[in-house]
Parts: sequence; structure tokens; C-alpha cells
Amino acid sequence: MNPGIKRLEIEWKHFAVGDETCERCGKTGEALNIAVEELRRGFGPAGVKINLTETLLDKTRIAESNEIRMNGTLIEDLLSASVSVTDCPSCGTLAGESTCCRAIEVGDERYEDIPADMIRKAAYRALGVKEIRSLRIEWQHVGEDISNTCERCSSTGTTVRQVLRDLEPVFIRNNIQVGFKETVLPPAQLRDSNRILINGRALEDYLGGSRIVETPCCSCSCVKSSDAVACRAIETPEGLYESIPADLLLRVLTAVAEESSRSSSNHENRCCK
Repeated sequence: MNPGIKRLEIEWKHFAVGDETCERCGKTGEALNIAVEELRRGFGPAGVKINLTETLLDKTRIAESNEIRMNGTLIEDLLSASVSVTDCPSCGTLAGESTCCRAIEVGDERYEDIPADMIRKAAYRALGVKEIRSLRIEWQHVGEDISNTCERCSSTGTTVRQVLRDLEPVFIRNNIQVGFKETVLPPAQLRDSNRILINGRALEDYLGGSRIVETPCCSCSCVKSSDAVACRAIETPEGLYESIPADLLLRVLTAVAEESSRSSSNHENRCCK
């Protein structure tokens, strides 16, 4: 992805008293910093310069608080959204009087603080990148969370998170918005534990010549307080994987992202003929 616009100037305005700002502006600021760093990593190799300016407001300009502009255009205009005002007790405490602050409405959803994915979407449009594709990653496992599951599941979960962080520049360059979901399965669904779904399709389906097998899992035996427990593993021509290694997942997700980009380019080329 090579945007025609090579500079993105982002201005964020917010009410502040000394070093303090309201809760919704604070959350927007955190999301904005995350989004900007991701955008820089993704678009930097294409020569795009991204600058973030923070403008502090006093209470006479509180109506502008939490306003974001990209190359001079309001974020709500980039997103075809509307603006409303809602009561803001946090700003009221700082201002010493009852205060209402701006919020953005997209469809039936109202956002008092602006999430990072919305900021990224607006940035794509400001850079002239119109289509945003979705990539849904779901990791399923038994146990309570990544720290309270069997060893192979915990290892896979750690790998999934790290690979998604490592691939952020690839996803941004290919205009792909990633959604990650962790699903905790009941003990009765142990046979499905440690499964990764990519856009609803199992990871092993992307690997030629692979199949699912079950191997003894001492760690799950402890979790279930059972003597003999077998858990899923992926057998490929390259080897047997009880936990999913980073290089395998990296290879699959990179291929999925690049194929998505090629499909989009081919569609655009057909439309232009």
C-alpha cells in the first residue's frame, strides 16, 4: 500500500488544568498515541510522515475539547459521523462548574473517548486509502485465561499476541484491521482447546498436508485432575506441533494479509477497466 498523500498532520485539542485533563480526553490521548505509533510503523516504509500536535485549551474553549483534526479535517467528517454533547463530571471537577463535552456518534454507537481503531480508520481516509479489510483471529482454549490454562495452550496464546504485535506494520501497510478474540472453552470441549481460527477458518486448513492429532498432555491432566488426557496437536510435513510456533503462525498470517491485498488490487483494477 503506497498512499498518494505523504504527510499526515494530526492535531488533538483538549481541555487541561495544569497537568490534568478529563477522563475521556485522557483515554483518547492514550488511544491516539497507540494509533500514531502503529501508523508510523506501518506507513513509515512508504515515506509517509506523521506528526501529532497536542493543543491545550482553557475552559473558555471547552466546546472544542477532545477534537481531532487530520490534515485540517475533523475526524467526524472523515468517518461520516455526527457530534453530540454529553455531561462530563470529570471536566466539571476541573472547571469548577457543570460541564458538557463533545462525543462522536457513528450509527447507533456513541463514543465519548475515541478508540484507536476509529483513529486508524480516519487516518486511512485522510491519506486517501479507502478500503479497510478485516482480519479476525480467535484463539480457543480451556482454563480461565492465558495464565490459567495448560502449558501448550499458554505457549500458543503468548505466541499469538507476540506475532500480532510483530505483524502490525504488515497489517497497516495492507490496510487490514485486526480483531483478536480469546475464547475460553468449557472442559467438555477440551478436544477443541488450543485452536486458532483465522476469519473463521482453522489454522491447519491453511497448511497443506496437515491434520489434527491428539497427544498426551500432562499439563491438562493436572488442570482436569485426571490421569490421562490427550490434547489436540497439528501434524504437518514439517513436524508435529503441540503448541503453535511463532514462525508457522507468522508465515500463515503474512500470506493471508498479502493475499487479501492482492485480491483488493485485482478488484480495483477490474473496476477501473
